[in-house]
Amino acid sequence: MSTEGIQQRRTVIKAQKSSFDATEKIDEFTSYLEKQWDETEQKPVAVAVIIAGLVALYAVNGIVGNVEKIPVFGFLFEIVGILVTGWFGYRYLVFESDREELKQNIDDFLDKVKGN
Repeated sequence: MSTEGIQQRRTVIKAQKSSFDATEKIDEFTSYLEKQWDETEQKPVAVAVIIAGLVALYAVNGIVGNVEKIPVFGFLFEIVGILVTGWFGYRYLVFESDREELKQNIDDFLDKVKGN
C-alpha cells in the first residue's frame, strides 16, 4: 500500500499560560476569611449560625429529595424551574436597562453582605 496519494496534515499547538491563577484566588479568599474572622466579636454566635445553616440545608435537602420521589412533584418541580428560568431571562437579560438594574441589585446585595 502506497501513501503517495494521501496528504498528511500536522498541527502544532503551543500552550500558553492561563491568566487565571487558582492558588492566588484561594490565598486571597483565605486571607479575606481570616480578616473577617479576626474582626468578628461574637465568634460563638458566628459558629452557631454556620452550624444551624448547615443543619437547615441538610434538612431541606432531605425534604426536597423525598418530595421529588413522588412522581407528580418531580415533574412539577422541573416545569416550575423551566418557567422561572425563562421569566428571569426575559425579565433581566433581554434588555440592557434591565441588565444594569440586575447588576445594581447584585452590587447592593454584596455591599450589604460585606457590611459596606
